[in-house]
Amino acid sequence: MSIFNEVSNKQIIGEVRDIIRYEDGRVIDTGWSRNSILMKVNTLIACLLKGETGIEGIQYWSIGSGEETWDLPSIFEKAELVINAGASANGTVTITLDGQGKVVNVNLGDDAETVAGKIRSTGFAGWNTSGTGNKVIFTATTDGNKVDALYNAGATGAVGNMTTIVQGVKGIPRPEPQESDLGCVNEFYRKKIKPEDITFVDDAGIETQTPTNRLQISVTFSAEEAVGNWREFSIVGGNATEVLGTGYPINYKTHGLIEKTDTMTVERKIRFTFR
Repeated sequence: MSIFNEVSNKQIIGEVRDIIRYEDGRVIDTGWSRNSILMKVNTLIACLLKGETGIEGIQYWSIGSGEETWDLPSIFEKAELVINAGASANGTVTITLDGQGKVVNVNLGDDAETVAGKIRSTGFAGWNTSGTGNKVIFTATTDGNKVDALYNAGATGAVGNMTTIVQGVKGIPRPEPQESDLGCVNEFYRKKIKPEDITFVDDAGIETQTPTNRLQISVTFSAEEAVGNWREFSIVGGNATEVLGTGYPINYKTHGLIEKTDTMTVERKIRFTFR
């Protein structure tokens, strides 16, 4: 994500990459992905250009735990229908899913498995059917809690039991960072970024001593550092100190849960491109 100046069409682009190394030798490289540049960087740039007292550039890498709800998966509701008897008369049975009823024709002499098969072969909007024998499984195609499923054999005699076997849950997606955000929601650790951690890189991403329009920050969190659940991060500068929550957040990214333990290290790189 980038911030644009409407007059000069200037922008800042942020990219990040993690290399996670485990004690057992496993290595996970996430590759490069974008992260959001925050509006607060404009104030920081103005302060640096003015030479404002007490204001510095890049200072700390902030790690946050975010919210546990960001990990909640979507769960699709399931209901099971067991047909206990065959049809003793022609007629219809009614299946009600999430409050919407649908009838299925059955005939005198249909055994329990035949009735279940007719139901399985019927289309139900918002649901998939499966199962074998005298059982029918209904699986919702959307997540979230549904009205309990019902079965009515009417006058057919093809009685059965309907049970909700998996309760649906509406997943809560990780929030997409906004330019107005103020960094980590739940910061719990920050690591000082040293001058030698910041280098210039060329268009190919190769470090260079010659000043360019691209900065790269490389920091390694050792085994004993920042142990906990990682779901977000931010680079902070300005008047930042070791005190959590201080400073001007430059960027922000939310990501999938990383359970940082004392048996792994995380090498984190970020690039800022000024165009």
